[in-house]
Amino acid sequence: MVCTLVMCSPQQVEGGNLMIDLPILNVVDGDDPADVLTFVLTEQPKHGKIVRQTQEGSFPITNFTLDDITGASTIEYEHDDTETNSDLFRFFLLDGKHNVSQTVPIKIFPVFINITQGANFTQRDIDLQRVQYVHTGLEGVRDLIKLDVTDGLNPLIDRYFYVTVEGLDIVFPRVVNRGVELPEGGTAILSTDLSAELT
Repeated sequence: MVCTLVMCSPQQVEGGNLMIDLPILNVVDGDDPADVLTFVLTEQPKHGKIVRQTQEGSFPITNFTLDDITGASTIEYEHDDTETNSDLFRFFLLDGKHNVSQTVPIKIFPVFINITQGANFTQRDIDLQRVQYVHTGLEGVRDLIKLDVTDGLNPLIDRYFYVTVEGLDIVFPRVVNRGVELPEGGTAILSTDLSAELT
């Protein structure tokens, strides 16, 4: 086998599918006549699976050929919607006599939560940085964020947070949250007095 394997690091949105095609795995076979090239998966992704898409649905596979990903590819990486930022799979490229081992890293981009009135989010969403505030109004206007906080048993109703945007500048505030740790049965008072420092 005289071949050149060219790979790129694919990028995938959390919970979505990624078509595996020639821009991701491109092989040029220098043999004449060209061999049938087969990708044999030696390590499946930990946060998804490699599947073949058909009219009946998607089916997990353990190998595919170069012809399968040429043109309209039917081979896909299917992410399992877990909170991860990367994944990978490994394969041998075989031509019947020789093999080449390779790893394909996959970058996973998280899906941010768009919170609207009445929507919920958890501390885990905050810890995973999936919740963010984006000011979309006018300068000098005060935004109000009203939250009801609960641990499932004890509610804190009508917690208000005010955000005032003063003048347009390119200095972004740095907000530091040092967190709160409590023993079981402990209490803490959440204040609406927030502070930020400019960097």
